[in-house]
Amino acid sequence: MLVLVASADHQAWWILQARSPSSLSPLSIVQSAYFILVGRVHLVISSYIQSIYYSGLFKCIRQARPA
Repeated sequence: MLVLVASADHQAWWILQARSPSSLSPLSIVQSAYFILVGRVHLVISSYIQSIYYSGLFKCIRQARPA
């Protein structure tokens, strides 16, 4: 998850670096913003799913343990 965000940020940075300021088109800015956004959204969704999974897992363990 973190690797994806880091690579998305790096990719966006690379896209911006690859173009000189004079040829910096709106498309490249949108493209790099898209990479960053997709990385962030993926991170949030996957961490949310993980937290739900682990809370359910702990609940099952707590119920299974004899009182």
